[in-house]
Amino acid sequence: GVYICRERQDLAEAFRALEEELEASSSSGILVETFIDGPEYTVGLFDDRCLGVIEIQPGQEFYNFKAKYESTQTGYEMIADPDIREPLVQWARQAYQTLGCRGVVRVDFKGQPETSGAAVMLEVNTIPGMTSTSLIPKMAAQQGVPFEDFVEAMLVAARLDAG
Repeated sequence: GVYICRERQDLAEAFRALEEELEASSSSGILVETFIDGPEYTVGLFDDRCLGVIEIQPGQEFYNFKAKYESTQTGYEMIADPDIREPLVQWARQAYQTLGCRGVVRVDFKGQPETSGAAVMLEVNTIPGMTSTSLIPKMAAQQGVPFEDFVEAMLVAARLDAG
């Protein structure tokens, strides 16, 4: 149900298709957003420590469910270039601290951070996936931390605040 509309005609076609989808489903509406061009990045943080920065390179037009869970063409490149990495890590940490996060968080961006901060924060995911295709375990593995050790570190760091 996602349509990227680059021309006015594309928008009309998307609305026609979505109207049919709405009639056949329990969905109650349509969300229209501005398209953000450029690469997609994700920053992993664990108690404010950067686990890594990954550029997501979908083998198709954009990173959707199929690209994440089914495609063998999607690439994940660890970013070392400080012109890209540092602004993203700084913004991710700022979001982490501002929102009062703790533990493991993944912050997603889209755009060009190396060109005057032209990246847009998409979301702060406070419960990132921990499957074989998940990005946080990929970051930990890149730092030499096996999955089992990473899960144990997360459990050791967990705490319950008295309310």
